[in-house]
Amino acid sequence: MSYDPDRHHRHSTRLKGYDYAQAGAYFITIVTQGRESFLGQVLDGEVKLHMAGDLVAQQWYELPNRFPNIETDEFVVMPNHIHGIIVIHSSSVNSYSSEPGTNAVAISKVETSVTLGNVVRAFKAVTTQLIRKSGLVEFGWQRNYHDHIIRNEHEMDNIRAYILYNPANWAQDEENL
Repeated sequence: MSYDPDRHHRHSTRLKGYDYAQAGAYFITIVTQGRESFLGQVLDGEVKLHMAGDLVAQQWYELPNRFPNIETDEFVVMPNHIHGIIVIHSSSVNSYSSEPGTNAVAISKVETSVTLGNVVRAFKAVTTQLIRKSGLVEFGWQRNYHDHIIRNEHEMDNIRAYILYNPANWAQDEENL
């Protein structure tokens, strides 16, 4: 097979010039490889997760433990993709230390390298590894992910509603093949 630049050229979906480490809220969608329904099924407008979907949900809720300056917001596991909101609070975190034998406490800012890409990459890697270890060896995520920078409370409310009602709208979802 020869290299075809039209077929093999990948375009970044990231906003050119935007710093994805800055504080803000981000709506993400991550799709399974081949849009395979590894994660669950929708029955009567409700998602019934398979074991792989349970592992994905568990790891989503663990993200703030791995990245202390983020929090997760609304989230849903669909049969072949996930939607979620990640809030990055700051690219620095406070570090506390005390001098031995004194009551003095020093507080300093420590720069971290947390970006939206770091968080998504870690999430995809750990979920893939755990799911494959559990026996679903063909499981994987598509190479990229979709993100949207949430710019205000109105957008945040609309995206939360979209995520919340996504299972009920599964029959019309473009990810539902």
